Amino acid sequence: MRMLIGEKWVDKEEKIKVRNPFNNELIDTVPSGDSKDVEAAFQAAEEGFKINRNLPVHQRISILNKTAEIIKDRQEEFAKTIATEGSKTIKEARKEVSRCIDTIMISAEEARRIVGETIPFDSREGSENTIRLLLPFSYRYHSRHHTFQ
Repeated sequence: MRMLIGEKWVDKEEKIKVRNPFNNELIDTVPSGDSKDVEAAFQAAEEGFKINRNLPVHQRISILNKTAEIIKDRQEEFAKTIATEGSKTIKEARKEVSRCIDTIMISAEEARRIVGETIPFDSREGSENTIRLLLPFSYRYHSRHHTFQ
């Protein structure tokens, strides 16, 4: 497995073993990222923000709907991955993927209504427009789509 940072797939010699917590079976290995990889990911997010902020609403809606469609088409696969890698039952994992899809679809619909008051994140000197946030590995699907709508 590799890491996606920006638009590049990155691999590392040093790996982290991902094991099934119930039977200790090796599922896969992932690159052991370091602080340079984290900084590169944050920089890529900031570049993505610059691109996204200029997209027309209809394109944002289209991207979100397509994302939800892709996840929905692979819903069971994602649920099995969550259940195998984490400490969730398959039933809980299916709910997490379903909530992720719902959150993305709701976000797409709400994008039509962003016409009123917004909260500027650049109102103080030295503030940045990109929010830097690291989420726990085991709660990646719903959390990252739900944290900042």
